[in-house]
Amino acid sequence: MADKPVNAVERSSSTAQKALVYLVLVALFALLFNLGGRPIEFKDYLRYAEVAREILQLDDWVMLHEQGKIYVDKPPLQFWLTATAYQAFGVTPFAARLPSATAAFCGVLVTFFFARRIFGSTQTAFLAAIVLLSAYDYLWWARRTRIDMLFGVLFSVSLICFYCGCQTAAPRKKTLWYLAFWLATGLAFMDKAFIAFSNLAVVVSYGIFITRRPEGRTISPARLALTSPVLLLVTLPWIIALVHHPQFSDFWQILKQTRIMDRQEAFYFYLVQMPLKLLPATPFVVMGIWGFLRYRRQIPEKDGLQFALLWVLSIVLILHLTVAKSTRYLLPVYLPCALLGAWALPFFLQKTKALGIILHGADRFLLTIVSLGTVSPLVVAYFYGVSLIPALLYSAAMAAALVAARKFLPYKTAGFFVSFILMLLLIDAGDTVVREKVSVYYRMNRAIKMQQFAPDRVVFYKCYSRAQTAMEFYFNRPMACSDDWRAIVSNPQIRAIVTTRDIAEAKITPAELENPSRTIPCDDKWIVIIKPDR
Repeated sequence: MADKPVNAVERSSSTAQKALVYLVLVALFALLFNLGGRPIEFKDYLRYAEVAREILQLDDWVMLHEQGKIYVDKPPLQFWLTATAYQAFGVTPFAARLPSATAAFCGVLVTFFFARRIFGSTQTAFLAAIVLLSAYDYLWWARRTRIDMLFGVLFSVSLICFYCGCQTAAPRKKTLWYLAFWLATGLAFMDKAFIAFSNLAVVVSYGIFITRRPEGRTISPARLALTSPVLLLVTLPWIIALVHHPQFSDFWQILKQTRIMDRQEAFYFYLVQMPLKLLPATPFVVMGIWGFLRYRRQIPEKDGLQFALLWVLSIVLILHLTVAKSTRYLLPVYLPCALLGAWALPFFLQKTKALGIILHGADRFLLTIVSLGTVSPLVVAYFYGVSLIPALLYSAAMAAALVAARKFLPYKTAGFFVSFILMLLLIDAGDTVVREKVSVYYRMNRAIKMQQFAPDRVVFYKCYSRAQTAMEFYFNRPMACSDDWRAIVSNPQIRAIVTTRDIAEAKITPAELENPSRTIPCDDKWIVIIKPDR
Protein backbone atom coordinates (compact mmCIF):
# COMPACT_ATOMS: atom_id res chain seq x y z
CA MET A 1 0.00 0.00 0.00
CA ALA A 2 2.89 2.33 0.69
CA ASP A 3 4.06 2.13 -2.90
CA LYS A 4 0.90 3.60 -4.39
CA PRO A 5 1.51 7.24 -3.48
CA VAL A 6 5.10 6.95 -4.76
CA ASN A 7 3.94 5.51 -8.07
CA ALA A 8 1.30 8.20 -8.33
CA VAL A 9 3.97 10.85 -7.82
CA GLU A 10 6.19 9.20 -10.42
CA ARG A 11 3.36 9.05 -12.95
CA SER A 12 2.52 12.68 -12.24
CA SER A 13 6.16 13.69 -12.67
CA SER A 14 6.47 11.71 -15.90
CA THR A 15 3.31 13.30 -17.30
CA ALA A 16 4.54 16.77 -16.38
CA GLN A 17 7.87 16.13 -18.10
CA LYS A 18 6.19 14.85 -21.26
CA ALA A 19 3.84 17.83 -21.29
CA LEU A 20 6.76 20.23 -20.92
CA VAL A 21 8.78 18.54 -23.67
CA TYR A 22 5.77 18.63 -25.98
CA LEU A 23 5.17 22.28 -25.16
CA VAL A 24 8.80 23.20 -25.88
CA LEU A 25 8.79 21.40 -29.23
CA VAL A 26 5.46 22.85 -30.35
CA ALA A 27 6.50 26.37 -29.30
CA LEU A 28 9.85 26.12 -31.08
CA PHE A 29 8.17 24.88 -34.24
CA ALA A 30 5.47 27.54 -34.12
CA LEU A 31 7.95 30.36 -33.54
CA LEU A 32 10.90 29.29 -35.70
CA PHE A 33 9.34 27.43 -38.63
CA ASN A 34 9.85 29.50 -41.78
CA LEU A 35 10.77 32.50 -39.62
CA GLY A 36 13.10 33.86 -42.27
CA GLY A 37 11.03 32.87 -45.27
CA ARG A 38 9.21 36.12 -45.86
CA PRO A 39 11.06 39.24 -47.06
CA ILE A 40 11.83 41.62 -44.25
CA GLU A 41 9.57 44.43 -45.38
CA PHE A 42 6.53 42.25 -45.98
CA LYS A 43 4.31 42.50 -42.87
CA ASP A 44 7.30 43.70 -40.83
CA TYR A 45 8.46 47.12 -39.80
CA LEU A 46 11.69 47.54 -41.75
CA ARG A 47 12.93 50.40 -39.59
CA TYR A 48 13.69 48.20 -36.57
CA ALA A 49 15.74 45.76 -38.63
CA GLU A 50 17.69 48.58 -40.24
CA VAL A 51 18.46 50.45 -36.99
CA ALA A 52 19.95 47.26 -35.59
CA ARG A 53 21.98 46.71 -38.75
CA GLU A 54 23.49 50.17 -38.48
CA ILE A 55 24.69 49.39 -34.94
CA LEU A 56 27.13 46.97 -36.56
CA GLN A 57 27.79 49.17 -39.57
CA LEU A 58 28.76 52.18 -37.43
CA ASP A 59 30.05 50.11 -34.49
CA ASP A 60 28.04 52.35 -32.18
CA TRP A 61 26.00 50.55 -29.50
CA VAL A 62 25.07 53.70 -27.58
CA MET A 63 23.64 56.15 -30.13
CA LEU A 64 21.14 54.53 -32.48
CA HIS A 65 20.96 55.56 -36.13
CA GLU A 66 18.60 55.07 -39.05
CA GLN A 67 20.14 55.65 -42.48
CA GLY A 68 22.94 57.54 -40.78
CA LYS A 69 20.60 59.87 -38.90
CA ILE A 70 20.18 59.82 -35.12
CA TYR A 71 17.24 57.67 -34.05
CA VAL A 72 15.53 58.74 -30.84
CA ASP A 73 12.17 56.99 -30.88
CA LYS A 74 13.01 53.92 -28.77
CA PRO A 75 15.59 52.71 -26.21
CA PRO A 76 18.18 50.23 -27.46
CA LEU A 77 17.45 46.81 -25.92
CA GLN A 78 15.60 45.26 -28.88
CA PHE A 79 18.17 46.68 -31.30
CA TRP A 80 21.04 45.31 -29.23
CA LEU A 81 19.49 41.86 -29.30
CA THR A 82 18.85 42.05 -33.04
CA ALA A 83 22.39 43.26 -33.73
CA THR A 84 23.69 40.35 -31.65
CA ALA A 85 21.54 37.98 -33.72
CA TYR A 86 23.04 39.53 -36.87
CA GLN A 87 26.51 38.78 -35.54
CA ALA A 88 25.55 35.15 -34.98
CA PHE A 89 23.42 34.43 -38.06
CA GLY A 90 24.15 37.25 -40.49
CA VAL A 91 21.93 40.15 -41.53
CA THR A 92 18.87 38.16 -42.54
CA PRO A 93 15.10 38.28 -41.95
CA PHE A 94 15.49 35.28 -39.64
CA ALA A 95 17.98 37.10 -37.40
CA ALA A 96 15.87 40.28 -37.44
CA ARG A 97 12.84 38.38 -36.13
CA LEU A 98 14.71 36.09 -33.76
CA PRO A 99 14.59 38.37 -30.65
CA SER A 100 10.80 38.59 -30.82
CA ALA A 101 10.45 34.85 -31.36
CA THR A 102 12.81 34.13 -28.48
CA ALA A 103 10.91 36.48 -26.19
CA ALA A 104 7.63 34.80 -27.15
CA PHE A 105 9.12 31.38 -26.41
CA CYS A 106 10.21 32.60 -22.97
CA GLY A 107 6.70 33.97 -22.43
CA VAL A 108 5.19 30.55 -23.13
CA LEU A 109 7.52 28.83 -20.65
CA VAL A 110 6.96 31.50 -18.00
CA THR A 111 3.21 31.02 -18.41
CA PHE A 112 3.54 27.27 -17.92
CA PHE A 113 5.57 27.50 -14.72
CA PHE A 114 3.56 30.38 -13.26
CA ALA A 115 0.25 28.65 -13.98
CA ARG A 116 1.50 25.45 -12.40
CA ARG A 117 2.53 27.46 -9.34
CA ILE A 118 -0.85 29.12 -8.82
CA PHE A 119 -3.11 26.25 -9.99
CA GLY A 120 -1.05 23.28 -8.85
CA SER A 121 -1.99 21.43 -12.04
CA THR A 122 0.23 20.47 -14.97
CA GLN A 123 -2.80 20.15 -17.22
CA THR A 124 -3.99 23.69 -16.50
CA ALA A 125 -0.44 25.00 -16.81
CA PHE A 126 -0.07 23.29 -20.19
CA LEU A 127 -3.41 24.68 -21.34
CA ALA A 128 -2.42 28.20 -20.26
CA ALA A 129 0.81 28.06 -22.26
CA ILE A 130 -0.91 26.64 -25.36
CA VAL A 131 -3.76 29.14 -25.09
CA LEU A 132 -1.23 31.98 -25.01
CA LEU A 133 0.74 30.63 -27.96
CA SER A 134 -2.43 30.12 -30.01
CA ALA A 135 -3.73 33.66 -29.47
CA TYR A 136 -3.76 35.22 -32.92
CA ASP A 137 -2.06 38.47 -31.94
CA TYR A 138 0.56 36.78 -29.77
CA LEU A 139 1.76 34.47 -32.54
CA TRP A 140 1.56 37.29 -35.08
CA TRP A 141 3.85 39.67 -33.19
CA ALA A 142 6.12 36.82 -32.12
CA ARG A 143 7.15 36.46 -35.78
CA ARG A 144 7.73 40.15 -36.49
CA THR A 145 10.59 42.61 -36.01
CA ARG A 146 8.69 44.97 -33.72
CA ILE A 147 9.77 45.64 -30.12
CA ASP A 148 6.36 44.94 -28.57
CA MET A 149 6.70 41.21 -27.97
CA LEU A 150 9.87 41.63 -25.93
CA PHE A 151 8.21 44.40 -23.96
CA GLY A 152 5.06 42.36 -23.34
CA VAL A 153 7.05 39.42 -21.98
CA LEU A 154 9.30 41.56 -19.76
CA PHE A 155 6.26 43.44 -18.48
CA SER A 156 4.52 40.15 -17.67
CA VAL A 157 7.61 38.72 -15.98
CA SER A 158 7.86 41.80 -13.77
CA LEU A 159 4.30 41.37 -12.50
CA ILE A 160 4.74 37.64 -11.97
CA CYS A 161 7.81 38.35 -9.85
CA PHE A 162 5.86 40.91 -7.85
CA TYR A 163 3.03 38.47 -7.21
CA CYS A 164 5.41 35.68 -6.18
CA GLY A 165 7.09 38.11 -3.81
CA CYS A 166 3.76 38.97 -2.25
CA GLN A 167 2.93 35.29 -1.79
CA THR A 168 6.29 34.44 -0.23
CA ALA A 169 6.61 34.71 3.55
CA ALA A 170 10.38 34.12 3.81
CA PRO A 171 12.10 37.55 3.89
CA ARG A 172 15.07 36.47 1.77
CA LYS A 173 12.94 34.94 -0.98
CA LYS A 174 10.63 37.95 -0.91
CA THR A 175 13.62 40.23 -1.42
CA LEU A 176 14.84 38.16 -4.37
CA TRP A 177 11.42 38.22 -6.01
CA TYR A 178 11.18 42.00 -5.60
CA LEU A 179 14.68 42.44 -7.00
CA ALA A 180 13.58 40.39 -10.00
CA PHE A 181 10.50 42.61 -10.34
CA TRP A 182 12.63 45.75 -10.60
CA LEU A 183 15.14 44.02 -12.87
CA ALA A 184 12.41 43.03 -15.33
CA THR A 185 10.91 46.53 -15.10
CA GLY A 186 14.29 48.05 -15.89
CA LEU A 187 14.71 45.80 -18.92
CA ALA A 188 11.19 46.70 -20.07
CA PHE A 189 12.20 50.37 -19.77
CA MET A 190 15.26 49.68 -21.91
CA ASP A 191 12.91 48.27 -24.53
CA LYS A 192 10.06 50.79 -24.54
CA ALA A 193 10.91 53.61 -22.13
CA PHE A 194 8.51 55.01 -19.54
CA ILE A 195 5.50 52.89 -20.47
CA ALA A 196 7.27 50.13 -18.54
CA PHE A 197 6.20 51.82 -15.30
CA SER A 198 2.54 51.23 -16.07
CA ASN A 199 3.04 47.93 -14.25
CA LEU A 200 2.89 49.99 -11.06
CA ALA A 201 -0.84 50.45 -11.72
CA VAL A 202 -1.28 46.71 -11.23
CA VAL A 203 1.02 46.77 -8.19
CA VAL A 204 -0.97 49.56 -6.55
CA SER A 205 -4.39 48.09 -7.38
CA TYR A 206 -3.37 44.69 -6.05
CA GLY A 207 -1.80 46.29 -2.98
CA ILE A 208 -5.00 48.18 -2.20
CA PHE A 209 -7.03 45.04 -2.72
CA ILE A 210 -4.89 42.67 -0.65
CA THR A 211 -4.30 45.01 2.31
CA ARG A 212 -7.99 44.75 3.13
CA ARG A 213 -7.37 41.15 4.18
CA PRO A 214 -5.32 39.76 7.11
CA GLU A 215 -2.64 38.36 4.77
CA GLY A 216 -2.23 41.78 3.20
CA ARG A 217 0.74 42.54 5.45
CA THR A 218 2.85 40.07 3.44
CA ILE A 219 3.14 42.53 0.56
CA SER A 220 5.81 44.49 2.52
CA PRO A 221 5.77 47.85 0.65
CA ALA A 222 8.95 48.99 2.41
CA ARG A 223 10.90 45.98 1.12
CA LEU A 224 9.53 46.60 -2.37
CA ALA A 225 10.72 50.22 -2.22
CA LEU A 226 14.13 49.32 -0.80
CA THR A 227 14.84 46.93 -3.66
CA SER A 228 14.01 49.53 -6.34
CA PRO A 229 17.62 50.78 -6.84
CA VAL A 230 18.28 47.69 -8.98
CA LEU A 231 16.20 49.51 -11.59
CA LEU A 232 18.97 52.11 -11.84
CA LEU A 233 21.64 49.45 -12.19
CA VAL A 234 19.88 48.28 -15.36
CA THR A 235 19.16 51.66 -16.95
CA LEU A 236 21.88 54.05 -15.76
CA PRO A 237 24.88 52.55 -17.65
CA TRP A 238 23.27 53.23 -21.02
CA ILE A 239 21.95 56.64 -19.95
CA ILE A 240 25.38 57.72 -18.71
CA ALA A 241 27.05 56.45 -21.89
CA LEU A 242 24.42 58.27 -23.96
CA VAL A 243 24.97 61.57 -22.13
CA HIS A 244 28.71 61.33 -22.73
CA HIS A 245 28.31 60.40 -26.40
CA PRO A 246 29.74 63.04 -28.80
CA GLN A 247 26.36 63.34 -30.54
CA PHE A 248 24.28 63.72 -27.39
CA SER A 249 23.52 67.42 -27.94
CA ASP A 250 22.10 66.55 -31.37
CA PHE A 251 20.21 63.64 -29.84
CA TRP A 252 18.67 65.92 -27.22
CA GLN A 253 17.57 68.52 -29.75
CA ILE A 254 15.93 65.88 -31.94
CA LEU A 255 14.27 64.27 -28.93
CA LYS A 256 12.72 67.58 -27.85
CA GLN A 257 11.26 68.06 -31.32
CA THR A 258 9.99 64.50 -31.69
CA ARG A 259 6.26 64.06 -31.48
CA ILE A 260 4.92 60.98 -29.74
CA MET A 261 2.92 58.74 -32.05
CA ASP A 262 -0.67 59.84 -32.26
CA ARG A 263 -2.66 56.81 -33.41
CA GLN A 264 -6.15 57.96 -32.56
CA GLU A 265 -9.01 55.49 -32.51
CA ALA A 266 -12.46 55.36 -30.95
CA PHE A 267 -12.67 55.04 -27.16
CA TYR A 268 -14.14 51.54 -27.51
CA PHE A 269 -11.28 50.43 -29.82
CA TYR A 270 -9.97 47.76 -27.44
CA LEU A 271 -13.44 46.47 -26.59
CA VAL A 272 -13.76 45.47 -30.24
CA GLN A 273 -10.17 44.52 -31.02
CA MET A 274 -9.24 42.58 -27.90
CA PRO A 275 -11.81 39.77 -28.39
CA LEU A 276 -10.72 39.43 -32.01
CA LYS A 277 -6.99 39.37 -31.30
CA LEU A 278 -7.36 36.84 -28.48
CA LEU A 279 -9.05 34.26 -30.70
CA PRO A 280 -9.52 31.35 -30.34
CA ALA A 281 -9.29 31.78 -26.56
CA THR A 282 -11.81 34.63 -26.31
CA PRO A 283 -14.85 32.53 -25.25
CA PHE A 284 -12.82 30.77 -22.56
CA VAL A 285 -11.41 34.04 -21.20
CA VAL A 286 -14.96 35.40 -20.92
CA MET A 287 -16.01 32.18 -19.21
CA GLY A 288 -13.05 32.52 -16.84
CA ILE A 289 -14.00 36.04 -15.82
CA TRP A 290 -17.66 35.14 -15.37
CA GLY A 291 -16.83 31.88 -13.59
CA PHE A 292 -14.50 33.59 -11.15
CA LEU A 293 -17.07 36.26 -10.28
CA ARG A 294 -19.81 33.64 -9.95
CA TYR A 295 -17.93 30.94 -7.99
CA ARG A 296 -15.08 32.86 -6.36
CA ARG A 297 -15.93 31.64 -2.85
CA GLN A 298 -15.56 28.03 -3.99
CA ILE A 299 -12.29 28.40 -5.92
CA PRO A 300 -9.05 27.26 -4.23
CA GLU A 301 -6.92 29.26 -6.68
CA LYS A 302 -8.88 32.43 -5.97
CA ASP A 303 -5.91 34.68 -5.19
CA GLY A 304 -4.05 33.91 -8.41
CA LEU A 305 -7.18 34.49 -10.49
CA GLN A 306 -7.86 37.75 -8.63
CA PHE A 307 -4.39 38.96 -9.49
CA ALA A 308 -4.80 37.99 -13.15
CA LEU A 309 -8.14 39.78 -13.34
CA LEU A 310 -6.78 42.94 -11.69
CA TRP A 311 -3.84 42.81 -14.08
CA VAL A 312 -6.11 42.71 -17.13
CA LEU A 313 -8.52 45.37 -15.87
CA SER A 314 -5.78 47.80 -14.81
CA ILE A 315 -3.84 47.67 -18.09
CA VAL A 316 -6.89 47.69 -20.35
CA LEU A 317 -8.21 50.74 -18.46
CA ILE A 318 -4.90 52.54 -18.97
CA LEU A 319 -4.92 51.65 -22.67
CA HIS A 320 -8.47 52.98 -23.02
CA LEU A 321 -7.43 56.31 -21.51
CA THR A 322 -4.40 56.80 -23.78
CA VAL A 323 -4.70 58.61 -27.08
CA ALA A 324 -2.39 56.30 -29.02
CA LYS A 325 -4.05 52.95 -29.67
CA SER A 326 -2.81 49.81 -31.38
CA THR A 327 -3.60 46.13 -30.91
CA ARG A 328 0.06 45.33 -30.19
CA TYR A 329 -0.24 47.35 -26.98
CA LEU A 330 -2.45 44.52 -25.70
CA LEU A 331 0.45 42.05 -25.54
CA PRO A 332 1.07 42.64 -21.79
CA VAL A 333 -2.43 41.38 -20.94
CA TYR A 334 -2.44 38.18 -22.99
CA LEU A 335 -0.65 36.14 -20.32
CA PRO A 336 -3.23 36.78 -17.56
CA CYS A 337 -5.99 36.24 -20.13
CA ALA A 338 -4.44 32.85 -20.91
CA LEU A 339 -4.49 32.02 -17.20
CA LEU A 340 -8.19 32.87 -16.94
CA GLY A 341 -9.07 30.91 -20.07
CA ALA A 342 -7.01 27.86 -19.10
CA TRP A 343 -8.58 27.74 -15.65
CA ALA A 344 -12.10 28.08 -17.08
CA LEU A 345 -11.79 25.20 -19.53
CA PRO A 346 -11.39 22.25 -17.10
CA PHE A 347 -13.52 24.02 -14.48
CA PHE A 348 -16.57 24.22 -16.73
CA LEU A 349 -15.91 20.87 -18.39
CA GLN A 350 -16.56 19.34 -14.99
CA LYS A 351 -19.78 21.32 -14.58
CA THR A 352 -21.40 20.76 -17.95
CA LYS A 353 -21.13 18.02 -20.58
CA ALA A 354 -22.40 20.38 -23.26
CA LEU A 355 -19.09 22.30 -23.25
CA GLY A 356 -17.18 19.07 -23.88
CA ILE A 357 -19.42 18.22 -26.82
CA ILE A 358 -19.04 21.71 -28.29
CA LEU A 359 -15.27 21.70 -27.80
CA HIS A 360 -14.93 18.24 -29.35
CA GLY A 361 -17.00 19.32 -32.37
CA ALA A 362 -14.98 22.51 -32.80
CA ASP A 363 -11.77 20.52 -32.53
CA ARG A 364 -12.88 18.02 -35.20
CA PHE A 365 -13.98 20.83 -37.51
CA LEU A 366 -10.73 22.79 -37.15
CA LEU A 367 -8.65 19.64 -37.50
CA THR A 368 -10.40 18.91 -40.79
CA ILE A 369 -9.76 22.45 -42.02
CA VAL A 370 -6.08 22.27 -41.11
CA SER A 371 -5.69 18.79 -42.63
CA LEU A 372 -7.12 20.02 -45.92
CA GLY A 373 -5.14 23.24 -45.57
CA THR A 374 -1.79 21.46 -45.65
CA VAL A 375 -2.06 21.55 -49.45
CA SER A 376 -2.81 25.28 -49.48
CA PRO A 377 0.82 26.30 -50.22
CA LEU A 378 0.64 24.16 -53.37
CA VAL A 379 -2.69 25.70 -54.36
CA VAL A 380 -1.36 29.23 -53.81
CA ALA A 381 1.82 28.46 -55.77
CA TYR A 382 -0.17 27.05 -58.69
CA PHE A 383 -2.58 30.00 -58.68
CA TYR A 384 0.24 32.57 -58.79
CA GLY A 385 2.34 30.58 -61.22
CA VAL A 386 5.41 30.25 -59.00
CA SER A 387 7.66 27.26 -58.34
CA LEU A 388 5.89 24.30 -56.75
CA ILE A 389 8.99 22.85 -55.08
CA PRO A 390 9.12 25.24 -52.08
CA ALA A 391 5.35 24.91 -51.70
CA LEU A 392 5.67 21.11 -51.68
CA LEU A 393 8.28 21.31 -48.90
CA TYR A 394 6.05 23.60 -46.83
CA SER A 395 3.06 21.30 -47.29
CA ALA A 396 5.09 18.22 -46.33
CA ALA A 397 6.52 19.91 -43.24
CA MET A 398 3.11 21.12 -42.08
CA ALA A 399 1.50 17.71 -42.68
CA ALA A 400 4.24 16.01 -40.65
CA ALA A 401 3.88 18.57 -37.88
CA LEU A 402 0.12 18.07 -37.78
CA VAL A 403 0.41 14.28 -37.49
CA ALA A 404 3.08 14.49 -34.78
CA ALA A 405 1.28 17.21 -32.83
CA ARG A 406 -1.96 15.26 -32.70
CA LYS A 407 -0.34 11.88 -32.04
CA PHE A 408 1.69 13.01 -29.03
CA LEU A 409 -0.81 15.54 -27.66
CA PRO A 410 -0.68 15.07 -23.85
CA TYR A 411 -4.15 16.54 -23.14
CA LYS A 412 -7.02 16.23 -25.63
CA THR A 413 -8.57 19.50 -24.48
CA ALA A 414 -5.59 21.34 -26.01
CA GLY A 415 -6.10 19.88 -29.49
CA PHE A 416 -8.30 22.73 -30.67
CA PHE A 417 -5.63 25.32 -29.81
CA VAL A 418 -2.79 23.30 -31.34
CA SER A 419 -4.72 23.02 -34.61
CA PHE A 420 -5.31 26.77 -34.59
CA ILE A 421 -1.55 27.35 -34.24
CA LEU A 422 -0.87 25.17 -37.26
CA MET A 423 -3.56 26.96 -39.26
CA LEU A 424 -1.84 30.30 -38.64
CA LEU A 425 1.49 28.81 -39.74
CA LEU A 426 -0.13 27.56 -42.94
CA ILE A 427 -1.27 31.10 -43.73
CA ASP A 428 2.28 32.32 -43.18
CA ALA A 429 3.62 29.59 -45.46
CA GLY A 430 1.20 30.68 -48.17
CA ASP A 431 2.56 34.22 -47.89
CA THR A 432 6.10 32.93 -48.26
CA VAL A 433 5.34 30.96 -51.43
CA VAL A 434 4.30 34.15 -53.25
CA ARG A 435 6.96 36.42 -51.74
CA GLU A 436 8.27 37.49 -55.14
CA LYS A 437 4.74 38.44 -56.19
CA VAL A 438 3.82 40.50 -53.17
CA SER A 439 7.14 42.04 -52.06
CA VAL A 440 8.33 44.81 -54.34
CA TYR A 441 11.61 45.42 -52.53
CA TYR A 442 12.45 41.74 -52.56
CA ARG A 443 11.89 41.70 -56.35
CA MET A 444 14.03 44.81 -56.66
CA ASN A 445 16.81 43.18 -54.71
CA ARG A 446 16.62 40.04 -56.85
CA ALA A 447 16.57 42.05 -60.08
CA ILE A 448 19.72 43.97 -59.16
CA LYS A 449 21.57 40.86 -58.03
CA MET A 450 20.60 38.98 -61.21
CA GLN A 451 22.26 41.75 -63.21
CA GLN A 452 25.38 41.02 -61.14
CA PHE A 453 25.79 44.69 -60.25
CA ALA A 454 27.91 45.44 -57.22
CA PRO A 455 26.05 47.65 -54.70
CA ASP A 456 28.40 50.56 -55.39
CA ARG A 457 27.25 50.51 -59.03
CA VAL A 458 23.62 51.14 -58.03
CA VAL A 459 22.25 54.59 -57.12
CA PHE A 460 18.87 55.71 -55.86
CA TYR A 461 17.56 58.85 -57.46
CA LYS A 462 16.11 60.84 -54.56
CA CYS A 463 17.55 60.00 -51.18
CA TYR A 464 16.26 58.00 -48.23
CA SER A 465 13.21 56.30 -49.58
CA ARG A 466 11.76 53.16 -48.04
CA ALA A 467 13.15 51.23 -51.01
CA GLN A 468 16.64 52.44 -50.21
CA THR A 469 16.25 51.28 -46.61
CA ALA A 470 15.21 47.82 -47.82
CA MET A 471 18.12 47.56 -50.22
CA GLU A 472 20.60 48.62 -47.54
CA PHE A 473 19.28 45.81 -45.38
CA TYR A 474 19.39 43.20 -48.15
CA PHE A 475 22.89 44.18 -49.29
CA ASN A 476 24.06 44.87 -45.71
CA ARG A 477 25.78 48.08 -46.69
CA PRO A 478 24.88 51.73 -47.39
CA MET A 479 23.44 52.43 -50.82
CA ALA A 480 24.36 55.60 -52.68
CA CYS A 481 21.70 58.15 -53.52
CA SER A 482 21.61 61.48 -55.28
CA ASP A 483 19.14 64.22 -56.16
CA ASP A 484 21.23 65.25 -59.20
CA TRP A 485 20.03 63.33 -62.24
CA ARG A 486 22.73 64.66 -64.55
CA ALA A 487 25.47 63.65 -62.18
CA ILE A 488 24.08 60.11 -62.00
CA VAL A 489 23.73 59.78 -65.78
CA SER A 490 27.21 61.17 -66.49
CA ASN A 491 28.97 59.00 -63.92
CA PRO A 492 30.43 55.99 -65.79
CA GLN A 493 30.72 54.00 -62.56
CA ILE A 494 26.94 53.90 -62.13
CA ARG A 495 25.27 50.97 -63.90
CA ALA A 496 21.74 51.09 -62.48
CA ILE A 497 19.38 53.78 -61.25
CA VAL A 498 16.51 52.95 -58.92
CA THR A 499 13.63 55.40 -59.10
CA THR A 500 9.87 55.64 -59.44
CA ARG A 501 8.05 55.12 -62.70
CA ASP A 502 6.70 58.67 -62.86
CA ILE A 503 10.21 60.12 -62.53
CA ALA A 504 11.50 57.67 -65.15
CA GLU A 505 8.77 58.78 -67.56
CA ALA A 506 9.89 62.38 -67.11
CA LYS A 507 13.59 61.63 -67.51
CA ILE A 508 13.84 59.11 -70.37
CA THR A 509 12.00 58.55 -73.63
CA PRO A 510 8.95 56.26 -73.88
CA ALA A 511 10.88 53.92 -76.19
CA GLU A 512 13.69 53.57 -73.68
CA LEU A 513 11.21 53.10 -70.85
CA GLU A 514 9.60 50.13 -72.60
CA ASN A 515 12.91 48.60 -73.66
CA PRO A 516 13.40 45.45 -71.55
CA SER A 517 17.19 45.74 -71.89
CA ARG A 518 17.07 49.24 -70.42
CA THR A 519 14.50 48.94 -67.63
CA ILE A 520 13.42 46.41 -65.02
CA PRO A 521 9.91 47.12 -63.71
CA CYS A 522 9.45 46.02 -60.09
CA ASP A 523 5.82 47.04 -59.66
CA ASP A 524 3.49 49.86 -60.67
CA LYS A 525 5.67 52.37 -58.80
CA TRP A 526 9.32 51.29 -58.74
CA ILE A 527 11.61 50.69 -61.69
CA VAL A 528 15.33 49.98 -62.20
CA ILE A 529 16.93 51.78 -65.15
CA ILE A 530 19.94 50.04 -66.69
CA LYS A 531 22.49 52.45 -68.14
CA PRO A 532 23.95 51.48 -71.54
CA ASP A 533 27.57 50.35 -71.73
CA ARG A 534 30.01 52.93 -72.97
